[in-house]
Amino acid sequence: SIHDWIRVISRFSTLQVLDIVSINASDHLDSEFLENHRHLRLPNLTILRYIRSTKCQVNMPFFMYFANNEVLAPRLRSLTMMCGDLVYICKHLPANFRFTRFQELRLYGNGADGRISLPDIVRILEIFPNLHHFWIHVQSSRTINRTIELVVEEILRSLPNLVSLRLSCKKHSLRLPSLVDG
Repeated sequence: SIHDWIRVISRFSTLQVLDIVSINASDHLDSEFLENHRHLRLPNLTILRYIRSTKCQVNMPFFMYFANNEVLAPRLRSLTMMCGDLVYICKHLPANFRFTRFQELRLYGNGADGRISLPDIVRILEIFPNLHHFWIHVQSSRTINRTIELVVEEILRSLPNLVSLRLSCKKHSLRLPSLVDG
């Protein structure tokens, strides 16, 4: 349950990196839960790695409890997720919602995530406008090669603070034609 996860995490208040991997918490946060855990503080937490459950379900309230809670983790600046999970989250957030605190985003993609599409990247970039470092690692280049040029152009155009962009894949080759100056 979420309560069990929070109980364990709260025992390590000096955490700098929190890896939540293969989580299968399906219960939801309610006002009683939030009241019982309002004193939880992770002041040193800078990196959150939230990797999908074995059932490929994202528990939105649990994710948002960490990602959008600046009192809980005021130094949180880096997020690592599966691409499909982040797209799911982005589609369920209000149109004007922004994660302005995140400066680094690492996305992983495999066959279960489907192809990386330009509209999904546009939505991610709208929600994460202050990225300095953006990394996309795909299992196979087939998931991004059809849109790679448009995706790269959109990333470069949309992120004025971008310092580094990394695209990598495990199988096959990424095909990046030369970008047109414009």
